[in-house]
Amino acid sequence: MCQKTPEGWKAVAQGFSDHWNFHHCVGALDGKHISMRALRKGGSYYYRYKGFHSLVLLALVDSDYKFIYIDVGASGVNSDVGVFFNTPLGRALDNDQVGLPPCEPLPGGDHSIPYFIDGDDAFPLKEYLEKQFPLRGLSQEERLFNNY
Repeated sequence: MCQKTPEGWKAVAQGFSDHWNFHHCVGALDGKHISMRALRKGGSYYYRYKGFHSLVLLALVDSDYKFIYIDVGASGVNSDVGVFFNTPLGRALDNDQVGLPPCEPLPGGDHSIPYFIDGDDAFPLKEYLEKQFPLRGLSQEERLFNNY
């Protein structure tokens, strides 16, 4: 599963630092609902509230958009967040079992900051999971952060 060692995660973070000036990020996470035809006798198991049947592709990518973790096949009735927390990666992160590096200061800083995964605003804020500001009522600084 993913990098497994602090050194492996730091190599991914270095890519985000070098390419995007986004320090301590060890991956970008998102889900995509893949539309499908309803299964015969499948009932509403794959039925999504937006009016179609789907399964979920959840992916963690590095700074070059290369997959470093994927989970495919969860029922479309689930949200990205629900799928993520039921994956081996989500459970391992919650149990501090993926080998993320210890907190360190950002370049030029003096306060220790954790290494983290970047998710969209649907994901909850956790020490290992950073997210954008909600897209409503943003200050200029918050808009700039989201567009970073």
